[in-house]
Amino acid sequence: MVSKDLAEKLYRENIRYVQKVVNTIEKDKWRREDIVQEVFFKAFQSLAQLRDLSKFRPWVSRIAVNQCYEYYRRNREVSVDNIAVAAVDRGSNHDDLLDRDMVTRALNQLKPEERELIILKYYLDWDSADIAVVLDITLNNLNVRLHRVRSKLRRLMEIHS
Repeated sequence: MVSKDLAEKLYRENIRYVQKVVNTIEKDKWRREDIVQEVFFKAFQSLAQLRDLSKFRPWVSRIAVNQCYEYYRRNREVSVDNIAVAAVDRGSNHDDLLDRDMVTRALNQLKPEERELIILKYYLDWDSADIAVVLDITLNNLNVRLHRVRSKLRRLMEIHS
């Protein structure tokens, strides 16, 4: 069980950061508040599993991202189609609807962890260093994964074109 003083200290030191993470993903104010509350509830429930308190911020960031995705999965309010809209190059000569459909079908074929990389990097426009911290991987590992996922997505889009 977490002491009240420790919980208050961790909350005060990290609330704005967690809000920033959640705000990046969720646009609705009321849902953001619910998600932030749930993040801290889960974090304090599982705090005993964290061996090094100096790693609390990246750890709670990961919980925040997971909670946002869990919220979307539960409520089915974000579709791959929304990601596809952001992925389509608005300056191209292609018909946007065809491009969006192609991207949607390709994204649907990615594994959830692959889709997560695409969402964080290109839909939410996160910095690679932040993604690496939240996913608890090295920057080099992230770059390799992004390269592989982009190549896979490109192949899938060629299949659907």
